[in-house]
Amino acid sequence: MDHLQKLQIYVRVVETQSFTHTAETLGLHRPLISKAIKQLEDELGVRLLNRTTRKVNMTLEGEAFYQKALQLLEYFDAIFNSFQPNLQAQNISGKLRINVPITVAKAILIPHLADFKQQYPNIELILKSSDSLVDLIDEGVDFAIRLGYLDDSTLIAKSLGQVEMVTCAAPSYLKKFGTPHTLDDLKHHQAVNYFSGKQRKVMNWKFLVTQEVQEYKLDSSILVNDSESFLSAALHGLGLIQGVRHAIQPYLENSQLIEVLSTYQNVPKPISLLYTHREHLPARMQVFIDWVENVFAKDCYKK
Repeated sequence: MDHLQKLQIYVRVVETQSFTHTAETLGLHRPLISKAIKQLEDELGVRLLNRTTRKVNMTLEGEAFYQKALQLLEYFDAIFNSFQPNLQAQNISGKLRINVPITVAKAILIPHLADFKQQYPNIELILKSSDSLVDLIDEGVDFAIRLGYLDDSTLIAKSLGQVEMVTCAAPSYLKKFGTPHTLDDLKHHQAVNYFSGKQRKVMNWKFLVTQEVQEYKLDSSILVNDSESFLSAALHGLGLIQGVRHAIQPYLENSQLIEVLSTYQNVPKPISLLYTHREHLPARMQVFIDWVENVFAKDCYKK
């Protein structure tokens, strides 16, 4: 058994957490799976997996080896795919691990995923919706979609455009505190403020006034760090919010939230696709890039 086949077996065992299921999906005998893993561990001189009768878990060394094996197999696939420019969509397969902010996942990405699955039925999507930043390499993530301006990094960042923002509040809040009509009125109001990171950096509100960006820091009624709590707090009258219109629009339409300061332009927020590869992209990654660019071109502003 060559090293490439052993890497393929190891990756499949990790992902299925089963020697038996790996054997079935690869069309091999189960003893051969066990033999391949043992040979890898003997050659590396480390234990890769902790095995019980019910469970298969990676050791710390096994997790590091899995990430390297995955990268190598993807590179190998990409080399072959690069010589098959006419590869049929139904023949493109593999897993895509994607990290997306909850708001973007629910309001923009997920509504279009049935179209992607119809075009590429053999690509398995592993979607992690989270407002926390993840390390793509450590987490084994192929793509991350990010809202807002990006810090410098070694990742490849592809602009997907900009999302429209809207300022609003629940009727119960406006009834109690009144409706702001000018930006100066904001100093008399409280906000549901969003923060990120361990330093709890609060996102300032931004408006475009005579072609210049003006930032406002509102007093907080409550500070939250995830979009579900952000929206829920607004719906329960805890303060004004400035959020992504795609996610808020249904609540505006049924009057659960009321837009305010509509005569002022909210500054749109940039949205980007991040990934680590620089060349020889696997076919499944390349088709996803093309597809997601098209989705956001329809739903978002372009710079």
